[in-house]
Amino acid sequence: MNHTLEELAEAVHFGPRHDCAACAPTVARLEDELDLLRRADARLAPPKARAVRTSRLPLAAAAAVLLTIVALIVWRSAPPPVAPAQDSKKPPTVEELVKAFAGGKDDAGDRLRERGKDALFALLQARAKSKDSKRLHELIFEIKSKDADAGVVDKLTAIRMTCDFLNAAFPEMIDYLREISGLTIVIDAGLEGELPNGTIKLLDVPFHALLDAMLSQAGVDFDVRHGAVFISSPERLWKPPAPEPPPRELAEAEKKAARALVARFSSEALDEREKAAQELAKIGRPVIPVLEEGAKSADKEIAGRCRDLIARLTPRPVKYGLIPAAGAWRSQKLEGADKAIADKLNGTKMDLNFDSASLEDILGFVRDFTQLNVVLEDAPNDAVSLKVKDLTLGQTFELLTLQRGLDVKIKDGALVVFKREDK
Repeated sequence: MNHTLEELAEAVHFGPRHDCAACAPTVARLEDELDLLRRADARLAPPKARAVRTSRLPLAAAAAVLLTIVALIVWRSAPPPVAPAQDSKKPPTVEELVKAFAGGKDDAGDRLRERGKDALFALLQARAKSKDSKRLHELIFEIKSKDADAGVVDKLTAIRMTCDFLNAAFPEMIDYLREISGLTIVIDAGLEGELPNGTIKLLDVPFHALLDAMLSQAGVDFDVRHGAVFISSPERLWKPPAPEPPPRELAEAEKKAARALVARFSSEALDEREKAAQELAKIGRPVIPVLEEGAKSADKEIAGRCRDLIARLTPRPVKYGLIPAAGAWRSQKLEGADKAIADKLNGTKMDLNFDSASLEDILGFVRDFTQLNVVLEDAPNDAVSLKVKDLTLGQTFELLTLQRGLDVKIKDGALVVFKREDK
């Protein structure tokens, strides 16, 4: 036998017939086995598969054809490629959500609730134009109530009011509401003398609905702030602020002059230190990087005064409205006597009733009532009208200062009212 069994099997399956006499018996046996296999295959395989099986194509070529067919089937059945997200699928604006909600889409209301008080200005504008404002009114009050003083919100909801005003002066109407409800209602100083008389007649409505009806006649709105109902214009309460430009960078000569002023904080003369602080405050926000250098000084007087000025010059984040949040003392880290003052601000309640009194006179009354050292620092001694009832001392100071661009902090055992420099 001149050929291996593998060679003979390959020849029987794919090649020309072998005429080798020595191999003839083996070739015959292999052909018989192949014939048996083909007949068995013919009974089991479908016609197309049988046709391929009985052909004489080389095995490698048959495999290549089969792979090509499979690849074509997979390619034709594959889903089309997903297109990248287009810029047109941006989140809807507040105005678009308000329009959808006013049109009856409740899911837009859920999105507006997520936006919170940032959505109120657009909601108020829509309510002013709507013929059926009940749906908008309910959502507006719901958003206002979130995270507000629960006691005030409960009264606004639970108290039902009946009123009949005919061409009544606005302050007189507010006095009536104060008396009936027992709530502190504060009118923004910027509105005094500008509110028109009102005529309104309502029977057995929730207090907040009466407030809305009354205030909308005057083109104003309300919020619950610092334990009181605070009345102001929608712009001052809710208008989204314009993006604030970054502060300019000081030139090298200006930085050198500012560092010289910081160095004067180590002077033994108090007047010298105060003048240096005033000069640095006039520069405004651009001087903050120089103050940050000074805040790292080993001299405690320099470091402390620099930190103080940084807090004073740093704009407080405002997401909505034009009235900055008051109450710098609440975010201070206090110890000892200063912490005792904060405890008194939180724990002492008082009533105030001042009509066009100077700020200094009001602070003098607070000094006498609380025995606290209260200082008016670089702030105008404006005339103030304020009526509060059963509020904490802290809430009273916040209502007194927030509408005038002032704030309150605790420093060296004293309560300091100062003017914010949001430049």
